[in-house]
Amino acid sequence: MFTYGKYYELMNTYNRVQFLMKHLLHIQLCTAKIRQRQRRKYSLLIVAVHGSLVASIIIIAIKTYNGYFWYALMAIIILRSRGIQLIFLLDYIVYYMELFNVKLRALISCKIDRNYHLLDIDYKHLESFEYLQNLKSIYQEIYALHDKYNDLYGHSLASIYTVVVLDIIINMYWTFLTLNEYYESYYNYITCATLIALYVILFVMCYTAEQCENQTCGKKTCPV
Repeated sequence: MFTYGKYYELMNTYNRVQFLMKHLLHIQLCTAKIRQRQRRKYSLLIVAVHGSLVASIIIIAIKTYNGYFWYALMAIIILRSRGIQLIFLLDYIVYYMELFNVKLRALISCKIDRNYHLLDIDYKHLESFEYLQNLKSIYQEIYALHDKYNDLYGHSLASIYTVVVLDIIINMYWTFLTLNEYYESYYNYITCATLIALYVILFVMCYTAEQCENQTCGKKTCPV
């Protein structure tokens, strides 16, 4: 609620980057294709993250449980949903960078190789000053998109990383205590379900951030 203004600016920048790519670089952004790609990926992510939570709830509901799970349930749901949201928004930055780099590599290849064999490409326009200005404008918008993402979600990313790592350590500790028979054996099922979700969040976050870094020309523009 307190950062709605920044969130509105971020969404406007997303839309502006998409608009410039379509009208300046003539990139056909198929919305249905993008949504289909995202739907498959994030359906699996949601199932892995929240499905393990359902498994924990079922185990706790049928067993005699004396922990604090029910008191922390809402916080767990919010934390995991927030992590998925941050991954989703960062994934779109990676996608825009991939499209931009395809055009940039085509320009560099044209300049270096001088192979003008494709009849459907306007090489004169590709090497024009106007086209370079278009690339520069889009790069500046993507750079601004990175900055706004960092400004709005940088602290959330750092906090989620910290909480997830600490949660993994704590659940590993409970697992060892259960193996030493301090707790009943069903606690291992709860901790395993929790660890799966935490590892998935941590892995996907790190992988998406690495993809972002690989697509950027310099590390200063990459969030996290």
